[in-house]
Amino acid sequence: MTQLIQYHKSGQFPFEKLVKFYKFEQINEASADSNNGSTIKPILIVDETYRSDEPLI
Repeated sequence: MTQLIQYHKSGQFPFEKLVKFYKFEQINEASADSNNGSTIKPILIVDETYRSDEPLI
């Protein structure tokens, strides 16, 4: 795990390119994107007000 953090800090592991955020209503699109490989890790936003002061990746 520590090695992955080092890779990220050095710009060798841009994990933010592996994730994509979807509104809960987009659950079918998130599933399809995961299945066809256009996103590695779909993340569903169930409560859009949760941590709304912090930017998403």
